[in-house]
Amino acid sequence: MQALQKPANPRRRVKQQFFGLRGYMSHSLELIVDGYIRLRDRDALEGLLAHRRQLLRQLVSVTGIDPGHTIAQVNQEITVIEAALATLAPE
Repeated sequence: MQALQKPANPRRRVKQQFFGLRGYMSHSLELIVDGYIRLRDRDALEGLLAHRRQLLRQLVSVTGIDPGHTIAQVNQEITVIEAALATLAPE
């Protein structure tokens, strides 16, 4: 007997499109971006993107330690946020 399959969830498709890139991206940021996509909150995504870009600028100027792993993570997060913004129609 064949098991019943659930119908495809459209939100899952969106999550796979963006979060397949995530690699080391934190689960909390994944949930935040997913929520903003569902709410179609472009302003919140743009604010999140601005914050991550500021964080990246600060990390690049750090001396005395190697922030390479963190820089890579923030770059991945920026890519995901930009992809999410691309799905929302510009205001």
